[in-house]
Amino acid sequence: MANGETGGEERHLRRGEGITPSGRVVDPSDAVTGMSFLFGAIGAVAGIIVAAILSPQLSLATLAYCIMAALACGSAGVVTGGMVGATFAVLRGVTPPADPPQPSEGHSL
Repeated sequence: MANGETGGEERHLRRGEGITPSGRVVDPSDAVTGMSFLFGAIGAVAGIIVAAILSPQLSLATLAYCIMAALACGSAGVVTGGMVGATFAVLRGVTPPADPPQPSEGHSL
């Protein structure tokens, strides 16, 4: 067969082969969890640094500002990381082909 024709054959993807460059399928839950953890940690550290810099003076209140900023920026990072992780998983993931509906045994078509 010329020009890359397959002659009507269907090729189903097996585990380990896919459209991703590495041949691995990214599990969406792993991508969401990993990116959420990463962005949450980065957000918490950024919040602490910004709160310490913008604090008018170093006191016990600065510690409270840092804790509040870490919680706020960390939770924002978790949400953003979850969204980014889900986007990566959808863009890189391979879904299995849908099986055609099978007729039940008692009915004929």
